[in-house]
Amino acid sequence: METLHDLARIYGGRAQVYVNSGRFDEPLGDYERALDLEQKAIALDPREPSYMLNLAALYNDRSVVHERRADLAKMEQDLQQGRKAIENARTLPALQPAALKDNAALDRSLRRVQAVLRQNLGNFFGRKNDLARALAEFSAARQLAEGLAADEPGTVEYEIIATRCGVQAGLISLQRGDRQQAIAILGKSLERLRNMSRRFPGDDEIRFLLAHCLSNHAAASIVSIDYLPPAGQPEALRQVEKYVDEAHGILTSLHNDRKDADRKSVV
Repeated sequence: METLHDLARIYGGRAQVYVNSGRFDEPLGDYERALDLEQKAIALDPREPSYMLNLAALYNDRSVVHERRADLAKMEQDLQQGRKAIENARTLPALQPAALKDNAALDRSLRRVQAVLRQNLGNFFGRKNDLARALAEFSAARQLAEGLAADEPGTVEYEIIATRCGVQAGLISLQRGDRQQAIAILGKSLERLRNMSRRFPGDDEIRFLLAHCLSNHAAASIVSIDYLPPAGQPEALRQVEKYVDEAHGILTSLHNDRKDADRKSVV
């Protein structure tokens, strides 16, 4: 059983490598194999919580591949399966509240997979233009990730989930016409991302997220300029230009870094 679970994690890990390198066709076979193996492990030991949580994580991860391939129907199916796996996991004795009080690691694993599911649901509803539900999912995901970050300070994965959800929630707020909420959320996200960039200057995911946040903040600020007194508008416009220039510089740097890496891999 453990061997099946370990193999499932290996196939899932290889699929994630493809995704991280921007290849969204190749990982589907590995995800299918990983899901099959994990389901077999669950059938042999249905009371083991880590198997059910990994099953949910695999569905979460594959839903992102479907999103990148613009296949929202399959993305929704995987998110529904991921939610079902979490619901089934929460019926297990080991994942009852009383048991989790004595197992902090398992409690964090459950909350992490829940946070990722809610984040991906936010992306799904955003793509479907269901903005109210998207905002609710991003807010729930961010709350879960913030709790995890508080429990394990310095864990960058939790901070990235929380901040990404903040950036997306800011954009959704702007799309809903709530410019003040958008600027408030994006401002907090930007402050956090600058701090993370100083701590992890070479992290491409943080750099890309920072560029995304700057672009969204610039868009929200442009909408707000007309509401400012005339005397304050030129300075506000200059700040927008700084955000746009900084975002462009980060994306250009990321693009050049990728070209250099590709060139070195060929050599």
